[in-house]
Amino acid sequence: MFRNSPCKHIFALALLLAMCLTVFSGCKPKEATEETPTNPVKINENYLDEIRDKGKLVVGVKTDVPELSYYDKETGEWSGLEVNGDIDLMLATYTKTKERAKKFALSDSYYTSYIGLMVRYTPEDANSLGTKNIKSLADLDGKIVGVAKNSTTRNDMTNYIATANQLKVSPQFASYSSYEGLYKALKRGDIDVIAVDVSILNGYDDASTKILPDRFAGQHYGAAVLPENAQLLDAVNKVING
Repeated sequence: MFRNSPCKHIFALALLLAMCLTVFSGCKPKEATEETPTNPVKINENYLDEIRDKGKLVVGVKTDVPELSYYDKETGEWSGLEVNGDIDLMLATYTKTKERAKKFALSDSYYTSYIGLMVRYTPEDANSLGTKNIKSLADLDGKIVGVAKNSTTRNDMTNYIATANQLKVSPQFASYSSYEGLYKALKRGDIDVIAVDVSILNGYDDASTKILPDRFAGQHYGAAVLPENAQLLDAVNKVING
């Protein structure tokens, strides 16, 4: 079992995938809210029947987030909280934002994480960033912070720094297309720190790294579907909130 695995949420989502096809009947389109697209869309009234008829729910996930959704190339196996061509539903550590809600219909939050920081760490090395140079967010002035490409982390981090009292730091940022790429860049010394969700950092933490105590900018994960297929979220939300 994964370290710090959120068992309650794993059970809930596993139950969702098992129950979805049996609860489609009776589901009604979700009413528009602040987190649903406001532009008029043509609802696919037959969407739930189409999924039920094909007998499976196709879920899109990420491949490089240990504990949440990870694909092992050696064994060919998937594992993690979010695991279940074209997809019906996306579960991919997808943080709910107003901008994303303009493009997709989003479920209620099924998991909340926070942005955290990871540095290189060697107890016997006085020059290790985690031992001497970087112990908190306050030590990041001029340091190179690695973030995931197209994530909300950079904006969330700069906004947090700008509004935090007595926090005067100006880090530099470097974007990487995968979490594995971030981890390798940290180990090579190309970046000084990784800033991503703690739920993701936990999957890459080992004896040569250290996750610092800082936690900021709550990241509320939601499932996403195309606006016209929002009916599916009624089944999703029943399990999340049940």
